[in-house]
Amino acid sequence: MNNNWLNLKNDFILKRFYESKRSPAYTFYFIFIIVALGSLGLWADLKGIHIKICGEYDENKVKSIISNLSGISLTLIASCVVEFLFIKRVNIEDKVRKIDVQSFGLVSLVSIFLAYMFANNNANTWGLFVAVISILYTWWFWWIANAKNKVLGVPLKNQDEKHLLGQPTGKNENEEKFIGNLEGFTNE
Repeated sequence: MNNNWLNLKNDFILKRFYESKRSPAYTFYFIFIIVALGSLGLWADLKGIHIKICGEYDENKVKSIISNLSGISLTLIASCVVEFLFIKRVNIEDKVRKIDVQSFGLVSLVSIFLAYMFANNNANTWGLFVAVISILYTWWFWWIANAKNKVLGVPLKNQDEKHLLGQPTGKNENEEKFIGNLEGFTNE
């Protein structure tokens, strides 16, 4: 296999996947905000539906579920691809080429778009299957794309006390640069 592919897989994708699992804030944000709240319309559609794989089902309900699944996938992947298109070199390991990361993002976007088109044109078990696979892939892709997002939390092991809210961030003690909301702080 080409060395660039191995570097992309091992030094970018797998490293980001395992690194972000160390941060409880990141994990909770993913579960409660991205999966639970981000899919609120889907959960409302799933309430009270029983789909039989080989039996009869309400075609309108299945169309609605497919539409929700594929719509969530497409919007979420589009926002994640933006992360990859404008990724900075400092957020990529030395062995990984920036163009490989950007290409990975674009190929994922095109794949999810094609899955969106297929799923919404087939209101049957295959359309539902493709929509479920696309949402699972998109959630995984979101996890990888946002692994280095400093807003969502720093892993506890690597947490730097100088970057906590209200703590000085200057290089020496005399600099008065603070992060966060400065209301209520006094400069003495």
